[in-house]
Amino acid sequence: MTMKFKISRFMFALGIIASLSLGATAAVAVQGASSNLNSAPAPEYERNESGLTFGSAAEAISRETEPDLISAVGDDGTKGYVFAKDLHYQPEFKNPSEVIAWQKAHAGRSWTIDLFAVDGKQKIGVFTLSVPTDEQIKGAEKKGR
Repeated sequence: MTMKFKISRFMFALGIIASLSLGATAAVAVQGASSNLNSAPAPEYERNESGLTFGSAAEAISRETEPDLISAVGDDGTKGYVFAKDLHYQPEFKNPSEVIAWQKAHAGRSWTIDLFAVDGKQKIGVFTLSVPTDEQIKGAEKKGR
């Protein structure tokens, strides 16, 4: 395992840990973390009547291989889908320092996006995105050492 791959996996895991500590399903992570895995085949997703792909993004190897509608559980427990483009609120990061700086600049910020039925048209709830607080970032940094 190369050092670059280890760092990428660490930063991806750090983002997931920070996100899960908030109970959110969207991770603040290095989007390029999976770039070394691009040799894996892209997942295939079902399409709705509008031609949008839908499903879990767990098998996606990059932003480009995520479905248009990503399965999510809304704030009230309703199961539905959020648009992938709405989840990509952070910039593309080039290195771990950029991730940490971005997280610290936006620490504790939360906002909601719409949760849709599989058709991508009918709004059925909301999904809250949260950036970890300074304390959560520091805790994740300590665990990663």
